[in-house]
Amino acid sequence: MERQNKRRSERRPADAPVFVRWRGIAGEPHVERGRVLDFSETGLRVEIAEPIDAASLVVAGMPGENRHACVGRVRYCLPKQTKYIVGLQLNPNSYELHSAPKVSEVLSGDQYSMLRFRP
Repeated sequence: MERQNKRRSERRPADAPVFVRWRGIAGEPHVERGRVLDFSETGLRVEIAEPIDAASLVVAGMPGENRHACVGRVRYCLPKQTKYIVGLQLNPNSYELHSAPKVSEVLSGDQYSMLRFRP
């Protein structure tokens, strides 16, 4: 029996590097390098080495000379072998540049350079 797709926007496969930043329960900062597995206009599915608590606020950004990012919340974090698969629901109002394109346009483009990411 197939599961009904309740998503508002289509997921597209990806294999892009990403940095994910968040604060732990005690407020300690975490930065983890991972990769984007797929994306939609409203979210990302990323693979990282460290678990993140559900509902944590995160900043996900593309590595590079001019790093850029967006803000989201962790919807789920599931173990997969030695890594974790994390579903992020992005906040479209979190983009630091008001003229930034949708996430899908950023990830589909040749460069990931539309959203600021502060280290």
